[in-house]
Formats: sequence, structure tokens, C-alpha cells
Amino acid sequence: MSSLCEGRAVIVTGAGRGIGRGEALEFAGCGAKVVVNDLGANVDGTEPRSDVADSVVEEIQALGGEAVANAEDISSWEGSRQVVQAAIDRFGRLVDRLPGGPTRRRLETRPSREDELTVDPAEDAPEGD
Repeated sequence: MSSLCEGRAVIVTGAGRGIGRGEALEFAGCGAKVVVNDLGANVDGTEPRSDVADSVVEEIQALGGEAVANAEDISSWEGSRQVVQAAIDRFGRLVDRLPGGPTRRRLETRPSREDELTVDPAEDAPEGD
């Protein structure tokens, strides 16, 4: 079955859990090659790890899709560049990028390269009891 996403490469940020995970699985199910980007940190931003993205890649591969895990922190220009480079290295090109998680609402106000942005994941953490 041919699909609109067949052969396309996408980056889904925040793809280790929640809506981002669902987006990554849906794109893969529609034939896209997916870069699963997730820092894998706790809700408060501590303890980043790659196993969160790795587990989604394993799910996609088990369903016959093609994916690569990436745990770069996209709050910096260098981290963002490395995510795009992972797509190019693995799939030869990049077609689309979908933000997931807390990054989505910051994209419209992202500063210029000279005003490097540092995102604090703790800003998006729910308040404790």
C-alpha cells in the first residue's frame, strides 16, 4: 500500500513518550523513516539517557519500520544540528520535522543563533505536591 509518507524521513522530537511517541509510531506505520529524538530525562530534566528513544525504535523495527534513536538535547543549535545530521547520515535526507513535548510551544519564539536558547526542562515539569 502506497502512502503519503512512504520513503520520507522525519524527525520527531520528544518521541520517547506520550504524543511524540504516538507521532513517531504513526509516521512509521505510514511508511516514513523516523529519527526518534528524546533526551530521555526525568520530568525535572535530570538523568538524561538514550534508552527512552531506543525503546521506540525497537517498537518501530518490530513493526517492520525503519528508525534511528537520537538523544541529543535540541535546546542548543549544536544539538539540533546533530539531530538533523543523524537523519542525513542514516536516511540520506530529511523531509520533515515535528516537535513533540515542551519544545513545541517554544519554536515560534526561538531566538537567532546569536541569542542561543537554553531550555530548562524543569520549567515544563508539573509542580510537586
